[in-house]
Amino acid sequence: MSALRFCGIALNALVLALLGACAGGGGGGAPVITPPPPPPLTPPSFPPLAPPHAPGDFPSPSSAEFNANWAVGGTNAQVAWQNGATGAGVVIGVIDDGIHPDHPELTGRVLATSVDIAPGRDALVTNQSHGSELSSLMVGNYNGQQTVGLAFDAHVLAIRADNGSGGFPDNYLAMAIDYARQQGVDVINLSLGGPSPSSAQVRQAIQAATAAGIIIVVSAGNEGASGATQPSYPAFNAVDLSVSNGLIMVAGGLNSNGSLNTVSSPPGAAQNYYMVAPGWQIIVPDFGPPGPVPGYQQCGLGPNGDLCQIQGTSYASPMIAAAVALIKDGFPGLTSAQVVDLLFTTADDLGPAGTDSLYGRGRLNIGRAFQPVGPLATPLGGVELTPASLVGAAGPAFGDGVQRAGVWSMVGFDAYGRTFPVDLSQRWISAHPGPSALAEAPLLWRNEQAAGGVHVQAALNQSALPQSLRTPIDRAELDQNPMRIDAALAPGLTLSFAAHGARSAYEYDGDSVSHLDWVNSDLSLRLTHRLNDTVSLSLVSESGEVRSPLPFASSSSREGTAARASFDFARGGFDLTLGRIDEEHGLMGLAWNGLFGATPGGETAFAGFGAHVDANEDLRFTLSAELGEARLARSGWLEVVEPLRSSAFLAEARFEPEWLGGALTLSLAQPLRVEDGALAFMAPTATKYGRQSLRFERREFEPTPSGRELRLGLGYSYRRGEALSALGEVLYVEEPGHVAGAEPQTVLRFGVRVAN
Repeated sequence: MSALRFCGIALNALVLALLGACAGGGGGGAPVITPPPPPPLTPPSFPPLAPPHAPGDFPSPSSAEFNANWAVGGTNAQVAWQNGATGAGVVIGVIDDGIHPDHPELTGRVLATSVDIAPGRDALVTNQSHGSELSSLMVGNYNGQQTVGLAFDAHVLAIRADNGSGGFPDNYLAMAIDYARQQGVDVINLSLGGPSPSSAQVRQAIQAATAAGIIIVVSAGNEGASGATQPSYPAFNAVDLSVSNGLIMVAGGLNSNGSLNTVSSPPGAAQNYYMVAPGWQIIVPDFGPPGPVPGYQQCGLGPNGDLCQIQGTSYASPMIAAAVALIKDGFPGLTSAQVVDLLFTTADDLGPAGTDSLYGRGRLNIGRAFQPVGPLATPLGGVELTPASLVGAAGPAFGDGVQRAGVWSMVGFDAYGRTFPVDLSQRWISAHPGPSALAEAPLLWRNEQAAGGVHVQAALNQSALPQSLRTPIDRAELDQNPMRIDAALAPGLTLSFAAHGARSAYEYDGDSVSHLDWVNSDLSLRLTHRLNDTVSLSLVSESGEVRSPLPFASSSSREGTAARASFDFARGGFDLTLGRIDEEHGLMGLAWNGLFGATPGGETAFAGFGAHVDANEDLRFTLSAELGEARLARSGWLEVVEPLRSSAFLAEARFEPEWLGGALTLSLAQPLRVEDGALAFMAPTATKYGRQSLRFERREFEPTPSGRELRLGLGYSYRRGEALSALGEVLYVEEPGHVAGAEPQTVLRFGVRVAN
């Protein structure tokens, strides 16, 4: 059984050539030490453990404490801190040459169960500094002094296992590993090694520890310049999965410029379990006693002369062990095997692509380990959504109400099942088109009077310049000409039929502002009974089809029915309308991804009031307003828990003197807008324990837009018999899309229709 040795005091002239005897390397031929059975251990007295820092309280990357040691920023440890991981609750077993528990950088960081494993010696606290240096790199206090550890809220279980002369007898080492396992440490750091294979006793202790889920990080050794082809022992045990259980990580060392130090022992056959981390020009507090400084150290550094520069793979190993502590704090739901795989997977690939014989798996990058690996999957509505998945579409009346900030903030899980925040608000398509610069000029009707009192109007052979793009569907009938037929069924009883974009009910030349406009009618029927010169009653039925804005969804049919009572007087009149709109899929344009199943049909009931007043034969004032109430016919993953109430209005002054040759209009309109109501769904939530902590919370919200779109328009329309019609309009749009704070728009609209 060989004695394992770490860096001891050597002649300055020989140190750089024999760094294998330093910081994780070395070996020797010390005789087998077989001590008697150990007496009961009496741990020394330690300062009380320090509590973890408050969330968000971590060293600034611009602070002297952070920048004193380049390795802290060199591992991107600050990303872990920013994500709330500081090592709290994690215990690192440090098997080395003792510790200074009352040093300012270690006060409150060392467990009282720390021991000297050598039987009868009871000398854990010594003047040796190696174990304290390693501990400071991992758990050094965040106190604004000297340096800071990567996992500054973690604690160490210090176990002294050396023989007092720089060697680590195999039975001491095995006892130390067993003790660390019995004390429930999460990770063990071994900055020691030698060329001789580990004894059966050490291998058995390592196997028991890794079988218990303890990760062991071991320095590779410093024999690279001597021609070593593989890491020293016990690091090389990583290749034997019956011993390592895949939980041994081997640490090679980098210079401060990020290059591989040639003294660092290479990966060899252990390349799948090997990674590199900062190991040279490392700065630590000066723990050593007064006197000569070994040649591999340089002390008296820093503004207060209380820092030392050290080097070797001994100091790369605690970087990785501290990274393990940060991962276990940040993602406690991961298994130890997942922690190891995560750190290897997120390492920076250096040298030849992939795992190689120089850098193994690559360079430790704690920052990357705290980023999602693979696409995030969000379990919403019984399906797994990825960032590329669309949730649904919101109709124009919703504005930005469905995409309300915070409503769609939930959790997603990466390839390791870790929890990450996800915001799905931008995965909704807003269907609000805004006012188009292309206007639909009035139709040119050809009038024909047929037998039996049938009046036929047909818009034949017309060219629209430009062809309107306002129509929100791509009708197959666009090449067919609008038509309308009025038939007198009996005295005072008229039936009107319209198709291919024409309406039998009242029409507005501008954009859609009413509920019936929402139908996008392609087939329209109206039955009107005039009771007398003043009162008439109408029944209206309209149907149309609208293509969903979702790229993978089919079109949806809409049907509208309404009853209207109209009252006409000499200088004005008004009408009252009650109606209902049925949508095949969706509600006022609200529809979701087919992954959730088909969107159920929606029902919208509405009431409208309209009035007009003729100031004189040239000037007419018109007002119309509607209120609606919408709900889904049945529930889906997204429920309407309170009916959605909507509104729309139009006020217009129309001036049409004979000398003008056309009509001048001034209008103020509010397109259809959701006013109140509530939607609800079950949002996935989870803690940092990941998918195993997945829960669902009911989330209700009002899909009311943040703003209110108002359109002020000044237009002019012209008609020349059945040959020509034209429309031009200037629109000023306030809060377009019903979005508060949206930049106002000024739109110039025009359209021309010519009979061929």
